[in-house]
Amino acid sequence: RGNDKQLKIIFVGRLEKDTGSTIYLKALENLKNNKIAYNLDVYGDGSEKNHFALYGKVHGFTKDLHTAIAAADIVLVSSYLSILQAMAHKKLVMAVYDNPLKEDYLRMAPFAPFIIIEKDPEKVAEKIVYYLEHSKEKKEMIEKAYAWSLKQSWENVADGYRNLWKN
Repeated sequence: RGNDKQLKIIFVGRLEKDTGSTIYLKALENLKNNKIAYNLDVYGDGSEKNHFALYGKVHGFTKDLHTAIAAADIVLVSSYLSILQAMAHKKLVMAVYDNPLKEDYLRMAPFAPFIIIEKDPEKVAEKIVYYLEHSKEKKEMIEKAYAWSLKQSWENVADGYRNLWKN
């Protein structure tokens, strides 16, 4: 696809069905079937570990995510703090949901406009290819996410949670 560099994708989180892992796995399969070259590094553990190992290297949980995220092009992640960390590293973030609660959690989050949120594995793969081919749009989204992440402090995040639970 006119790109000499192989796409570097990382997944961060528990490797369980309730984290949307099935969606990510189907999306990775879709990329593979469509001849999209990528390297996958997985930072997490769980019952889906062997399935992820079919698509890349499973490292288990790590204390140093900074190095892993810094090397990535796209970060597949759905926990608030890991999303924030990926944004602060100027990475394209993709999060998936497989139930209405998780959808609300992602779409109602203050970072929602700055990440890709999907539930359909085909659309996940399509969006990855889209941003691979549209570097200007990718850069714009990353820059907006980064700018937002710079305004976040422990106090701001805590205030966000307090406001959330007040409502």
